Amino acid sequence: DSGVFRSVDNGVIWEHTVAYPTPQGVGAISTVDLVDLIPDPSDHLTIYASTFEKGILITYDGGVSWESPQAKVMQTGTIRDINVDPNDVCTVFVVKASQLTKTETCNRGYTSVYTETRPDVIPTRVRVDWCNSNNIYLGLSNGDSLKSIDKGNNWSKIGSVGSLVTNIFMSETDSRILLVGTNRGGIFRSTDSGKNWEQLDEELKAFSGTDAIYNIVQTEDGGVILLSSRYGILKSTDTGATWESISLVTAPGEVRILAVAIDPVDPNIIYYATDSTFYQSEDGGETWRTARLPSTRAASALLIDKEEPNILYLGMQTITN
Repeated sequence: DSGVFRSVDNGVIWEHTVAYPTPQGVGAISTVDLVDLIPDPSDHLTIYASTFEKGILITYDGGVSWESPQAKVMQTGTIRDINVDPNDVCTVFVVKASQLTKTETCNRGYTSVYTETRPDVIPTRVRVDWCNSNNIYLGLSNGDSLKSIDKGNNWSKIGSVGSLVTNIFMSETDSRILLVGTNRGGIFRSTDSGKNWEQLDEELKAFSGTDAIYNIVQTEDGGVILLSSRYGILKSTDTGATWESISLVTAPGEVRILAVAIDPVDPNIIYYATDSTFYQSEDGGETWRTARLPSTRAASALLIDKEEPNILYLGMQTITN
């Protein structure tokens, strides 16, 4: 009961979308643990799934069926992050093992653009600049943030946040505005493409648990940002400069919220999911509808179709402490 579930009615009813065609017949990905779901910015029916141990899975038909990429190197292993070049759908960056790899051939072949040689450090997150896709940002497990201005050919260190990078977020309002989340050091903000950084400790000191950042999402115009952490969910309407708490059914620090999503156009519509429960609000968090997850596993990813926001995708993984 793992893999991916799909809903066409805002999460009321879920369908298990796990078909995996093979030369021997149609198999299933129902035992695959999902890390995340990453949309292709140019085609709402194309979604990449990063997995534990099973490499990359891709759907080109909105989750009806899934397949592995042609490149065998991406058919196995744990994938930590994926980011598609918004200006070239055939260019995809993938974080796997000690490397950041890139395909420019629509997943037919990959080449390494960064290899971490330190034995106790690994790449964790990658982000492509939607305004200038020559700019690539890479986060490492030791807290270093790197930047390439030539599509990954050369790299320079632009900062260090002191602990493992869990998120590299880029505002849809202004691509120069970056938020870097960590697993125990809170969140850092840059407004000049990484030249200068500020730790948002004063802005977040009222919210205990924001040292551990799980996820950061935004509306299509970047006007509203949601941040999920060990505390719960916070909202910003000024590209991360200030934050306010969203009232949840669960108490602060009570549950782990890896899966959170906001409607691309209507910021009052918010979803989040925990190890056992799915939550939906249509009034910005004032009230919530709750339902059991369609799986005994924990929610790891939640994605809204930008063209048809009534369609949701839910990724599941085995519960780990």
